[in-house]
Amino acid sequence: MRRLVVGVVLLTSALAAPHARAYRTAQDLPELMTDAPVTWTDPRVRYWLRSEDRPPLPIATLERAVTAGFDVWNEPTCSSLTLTYGGVTAAVASPSDGYNTVAWVRDWTHRGFSADVAATTDVTFTRRGDDGRWIITDADILLNARHHRWSVGDDGDGGRDITAVVAHEVGHLVGLAHPCEDDGRDGAPLCGPEHVDTTMYPSYLGEAQRDLGEDDTAGLCALYPTESCQVVGCPLGQACVGHRCVTECTADDCMSPAPCHSDDDCEGGATCVRGGCVQGSRGTTGDPCGDDLECMSGVCHADGYCTSTCGADGRCGGAFECTEASGTCTSEGGVLGDRCERGRECSSGLCLLGTPEGTCTRACARALPCPDGFRCETVEGTDVCVPVAARADGCAAAAGRRPASGTWLWAVAWVLGLRATRRRGGRDAA
Repeated sequence: MRRLVVGVVLLTSALAAPHARAYRTAQDLPELMTDAPVTWTDPRVRYWLRSEDRPPLPIATLERAVTAGFDVWNEPTCSSLTLTYGGVTAAVASPSDGYNTVAWVRDWTHRGFSADVAATTDVTFTRRGDDGRWIITDADILLNARHHRWSVGDDGDGGRDITAVVAHEVGHLVGLAHPCEDDGRDGAPLCGPEHVDTTMYPSYLGEAQRDLGEDDTAGLCALYPTESCQVVGCPLGQACVGHRCVTECTADDCMSPAPCHSDDDCEGGATCVRGGCVQGSRGTTGDPCGDDLECMSGVCHADGYCTSTCGADGRCGGAFECTEASGTCTSEGGVLGDRCERGRECSSGLCLLGTPEGTCTRACARALPCPDGFRCETVEGTDVCVPVAARADGCAAAAGRRPASGTWLWAVAWVLGLRATRRRGGRDAA
């Protein structure tokens, strides 16, 4: 089995020329030279957000901005592709590790990238032995945390809009290439005004790239075509909601959810889960749950906490191990609400002491609220979920010593070995 890893980048300067052409895909890359579409074999693709390496904004803010960039590719009803958020991870993004990771990188130039480049997507293409077809097996989105400022929306001060940049990079993740290039490289047409209405335009155009253009949608649906379930129906046990098949509710008093493409389509505090509006916020990894619909990842572990499915290589991110029998990730440590004495005993790396018992907790924010039975409070300078019966006094403690009273955090110190990696087929921006 042969493997080819190619890096694709978001360029930084606007360019123009008079030639136009339709969407382009990985199939057009000279490294592949194939007549068959290059796609994921399973259109259900899961991704994770790396929480380490000092991200530029609070992790909850990043989660909302990053998932919004992915969700724009879930909207076209002509596509069978489904991109699902798996939660935060402390694992280092690595090619062919079975995890599609979004990460901010500070050792940018040491990895061989130009400081001018704002983001890059490392896509792993694997050639199957049975039919020789190239397929996508892994993709990591890396963002330049050293030489570029990041913001939610265009802040007017040179900050890159996270959602717009991620939306562009996700296009590469699913198998699309730039519709044009400044120098006509790889046989692409030269960029002109007719190309600027696309998310996949090779230069940063601000918030406009949050919304897919007709060319982007056409490319996506050509790679991952589908027929509306309103025409072909759904498998037994599923219902057609918003042109997609979703698992039917089995409760006696269950009502069909209102169709949706994102949380913005839902009313009354409901969230969008698998194409339907569900009341309440969805739990993140480690939160208690009783049903898949209660989890942001769409997977509730048999032990009652939100998790994700195992990666393609049978591995899981962070402090989780794959359970082969169920195909789900099982926590090696405690999850939210479990007893603990040290941070290393918790999958989140955070143990809340003095509550009165030690309790595994996690970070929280307005965009990442705590589940029922917990409230978000600041403890030792960190916003975490605190049991409602506990009082978070935020008592300071000397290093290595536990105070006689009060609530404080014992956090795992994640030791990360950062090493230089070679550029895998990517090109620097001009």
